[in-house]
Amino acid sequence: MEVRTKLKKWGNSLGIIIPKEILLNNALKEGEEVLIDIEKNRDLSDVFGTIKNSKLNAQEIKDQIRKQENKDNELLLRHIRNNRDN
Repeated sequence: MEVRTKLKKWGNSLGIIIPKEILLNNALKEGEEVLIDIEKNRDLSDVFGTIKNSKLNAQEIKDQIRKQENKDNELLLRHIRNNRDN
């Protein structure tokens, strides 16, 4: 389940508020332990800010990303084949 929330000041720390509907839907109660996967919400300017100093144009960057994705896919397929053959 994914929930978007903001950090709030809580004493000297920061905390999050889990909406009531999420608590009810998951039968969560105070004191129960939960696992939270934290991912910072990135602004597009974070991404494009790194590109503006690049000497590559947008198409060249996309081409590099595609090449890396193809390499990653090939490695994954090899891994699957090796595991299937064993």
